[in-house]
Amino acid sequence: MVKGFFKKPNHKPLVSVVSILILWELSVILFKFPTYILPSPIDVFIAIFKYYNVIFTAMLMTLYEALIGYAMSIVIGLPLGVSIVYSKFAKEYIMPLLVMTNSVPKSALAPIFLLWAGYGATSKILISFLMAFFPIVINTAVGLYRIDENKVNLVKALKGTQFQIFIKVRFPNALPSIFAGLKLAITLALIGAVVGEFIGGSKGIGVLILSSSTEIQTAIVFACIIVLSFIGVVLFYSVELAQKLSIPWYRENEKI
Repeated sequence: MVKGFFKKPNHKPLVSVVSILILWELSVILFKFPTYILPSPIDVFIAIFKYYNVIFTAMLMTLYEALIGYAMSIVIGLPLGVSIVYSKFAKEYIMPLLVMTNSVPKSALAPIFLLWAGYGATSKILISFLMAFFPIVINTAVGLYRIDENKVNLVKALKGTQFQIFIKVRFPNALPSIFAGLKLAITLALIGAVVGEFIGGSKGIGVLILSSSTEIQTAIVFACIIVLSFIGVVLFYSVELAQKLSIPWYRENEKI
């Protein structure tokens, strides 16, 4: 188990990022793009350091909205995913409503949340919650359904209760699928917060992107996007680290 935590680092993502930055810089030099059309990576990183206080203050607001929405999606989504497996009512009546709601573009629902909750953080949190909610519910239900029935029959033969089957067999078996949903949901929660800020907000990285694009400060726009991407990667791998710590037995057999 200890050996699995100290794998040789994978440098391929870093090589890919560096290659993209080099190609980006060469394209700006070769085609002589104006800074307001496509700033060079150097201009973008200068903007990050020059306006770091404004950018990271805005990013903290967006991160707050995303994490609260994400936490809400876990607290509500996990029990609902379980209920879909164990409750006929939830499966036949609530599940179709969830699918219908998820099929509606969140940008279409955002103005409604703004009317209900105002232009503060609450409306952004609700949009973030809605974005992250569905993957958690579905992956929880799928993980609980996808079980070796021989294990269930063995516990039943040993006079195990339904609660014991859930705790000892179904839930541990579903954890890989649940964490897959959690990893997808954390990035969607961040996107949801930014979408809400785009549509109506006074603070956050989305608001800063809109105001900078209006003022044709393209370097700041790209700086915001890079910082947002970096935060998204950090959040994703934070959930992955939690997965490795929670279910190390799965990591050893993981193919991805």
